[in-house]
Amino acid sequence: MKSPEEPRAGNEQVLRDRSSQLIAAILRINASLDLETVLQEVVDSARSLIGARYGVITIFDDAGRVQEFVTSGFTPEEHQEMAGWADGPRLLAHFRELAGPLRLRDLPAYVRSLGFATDLMRSRTLLGTSIRNRGAQVGSFF
Repeated sequence: MKSPEEPRAGNEQVLRDRSSQLIAAILRINASLDLETVLQEVVDSARSLIGARYGVITIFDDAGRVQEFVTSGFTPEEHQEMAGWADGPRLLAHFRELAGPLRLRDLPAYVRSLGFATDLMRSRTLLGTSIRNRGAQVGSFF
């Protein structure tokens, strides 16, 4: 029979492990001044911390066009497909206009309801939020 302390000890270890991963990620991110390197480290670390298969960060320029498109978990070929996807800029613009975080259980159905093709949807679920700098939305994080 397990004592009440045993499950708690397991949870504490999981929290310690996640905290260690987060601290290591912060140190790696702070070690670079190169924006692309920092964004790659952020998306890789976030994907690892939450156990996601894929991660994407988009940064927009002042005109609202994608300036940076950083992926994690994609093969180089998949990254190129996503970056060159004809519906990509319009879908990213849609996500950019959302007022708050978005959590979807059926990403392909949502994308289809917006009138976009779903052939490049690699994931069934999506968790996305905006990236803000001094109150202005500068990108999105998925």
